[in-house]
Amino acid sequence: MFDAAFSMFGLMFFPDRNKGFAEIYRTLKPGGSIAVSSWAPLDQSPAMQMMFGALKAIKPDLPEPQRAVTTLENPDVFKQELLNAGFRDVKIQCITKAAFPVESIAVFWGDMVKGSAPIQMLKKSMGETAWLEQEILAIKYLEENLPSVPTTLSSDAWLGLGIK
Repeated sequence: MFDAAFSMFGLMFFPDRNKGFAEIYRTLKPGGSIAVSSWAPLDQSPAMQMMFGALKAIKPDLPEPQRAVTTLENPDVFKQELLNAGFRDVKIQCITKAAFPVESIAVFWGDMVKGSAPIQMLKKSMGETAWLEQEILAIKYLEENLPSVPTTLSSDAWLGLGIK
């Protein structure tokens, strides 16, 4: 049994989040804490809007991101799923990283590629040679759509907290 458990931008991808929350609950000691993060809606995150715009430049047939009202992107759903798992004193907080630095287009894109599962999946599916050719389109998109560099962008996330 554990005193605390956390999932930083992971549980939101589970095919059955309720099972994930239930398993975390099961493994916590009475009084144990949970902390789970999830991205807020894309329209609340200029940094994520840039990332998805760059992805769409590479793969134009990607559907436009939509608000996902049945996911952890929705703070009411997020809270209810924690409560359904048995957690008490549940709080959902908006966390804004107000100063996501964009020192240069190259550094920003490199950070996005390293830290984004969707970009990594696309890169892997394309192969290195095709990726290098298509990546030029993403960088061009960022050059055309980012304000003057260096700059900062914000990114919102939800943090769900609870006690067993």
